[in-house]
Amino acid sequence: MSFNFVIKENPYSDNSSKYLIWGRILLIIDNKIIIDYEWDILEVIEWFFNKKEHLLEKFVFKKDGFSSIAEIRDHLYDSVDYKTPLDYIEKLEDYFSNHIFRLKGTSLGIYYIGIFDNKLGQISFKRDNDFFCYEFDMNKFIKETELKIYDTTRQWNKSFYKTVEATSKLEELKKTYSF
Repeated sequence: MSFNFVIKENPYSDNSSKYLIWGRILLIIDNKIIIDYEWDILEVIEWFFNKKEHLLEKFVFKKDGFSSIAEIRDHLYDSVDYKTPLDYIEKLEDYFSNHIFRLKGTSLGIYYIGIFDNKLGQISFKRDNDFFCYEFDMNKFIKETELKIYDTTRQWNKSFYKTVEATSKLEELKKTYSF
């Protein structure tokens, strides 16, 4: 699984921040496009650096015959009631909030990314009442995503925004997320 980013001219440049890295965001696994959306690439970068250490956490809940993180998430939340211990609910919230991927402010669906079985990464989601899941090498995904982010931000800095402000913003991002 890998992200691909294609920087494009921001169609909303008059009404939005000059710090956006507008572009096409692709998430591909086994030559199948899972996500193809135009949005601010910084949304993906922020998500990745905030969640990457959590992506390697193993799934800690009983699987009860379910085969995907998205599917079992629905089941687990449906089974919560007033008798459910608060610490269990907090554990659910913590896990799923750290393994969700979505682009804020868009109609793009919700995806769950994490380690589910056999030490393999999994991306899973629900479309039209059907669940889909794909397995991948999580360590490879993390390393490749870091490289794609580095290349994309370097390209953005050189091609689109050569102002002092943009350069300092990129340096701030580098310090914050250490890439």
